[in-house]
Amino acid sequence: MGTDDSRYGPPTPTEREAFLLGLYFGTERPFIDRAIDRAYLDLSRTLHGIARKQNRADLRKNSSRLLREALLRVESSSSSQDAFDSWHRELSTSLIDVFEKGGFPDFTVGQAQKWINMAVKYVALFGDLAEFCLTALMQVGHMPIDSIILDRLVSMGLSPDLRPRAWSRVQSYDSYMALQMWVRTRFAGSSPLVVEFHLWKPVGKRARATTTVASATVSACAEPQD
Repeated sequence: MGTDDSRYGPPTPTEREAFLLGLYFGTERPFIDRAIDRAYLDLSRTLHGIARKQNRADLRKNSSRLLREALLRVESSSSSQDAFDSWHRELSTSLIDVFEKGGFPDFTVGQAQKWINMAVKYVALFGDLAEFCLTALMQVGHMPIDSIILDRLVSMGLSPDLRPRAWSRVQSYDSYMALQMWVRTRFAGSSPLVVEFHLWKPVGKRARATTTVASATVSACAEPQD
């Protein structure tokens, strides 16, 4: 007899996690590529003028390949903070160089860090649910910098002198690292990537959308009321 496919049990916690992962990252390609693409979306709105570049697809393809190759070898650079910092600086410089040689000289340190740091965050947090896992990066990864996290850090004592007016316009890697060093000092004993996971909270429309989804989930899981 053939398998009876008319009976299905409730989804397991692992299946539910995989379903949500697929909604956010997609399902068709290796997780590392989906993480890189998702991280690119986190900064793409700040790439003013790139839509007018005829070679924009090649720019994204070449820079994505560079980031992919770097992530595949980052494990050897995750053994110490200094090793990871060197890897990060070198990769930031290389990404900026790809865009500059491709005729887009406006790609900044701020945009490079966002792409790298979010990609690292995704593979460190979620890779164990797929086929590519670098959980060790949670201990040495940098904090992704954006306006939401900057506002949180200012409320926790960050000097205005260290807060960039716009994260996507940061040009100096030394300025970027000064901010990372402040985070390490302020939250001594905790990884900056772990700190960001707990501090980053959506605001405005994004917060309302998150609340709506959370409320719907709670409603769906609530016990029936008499």
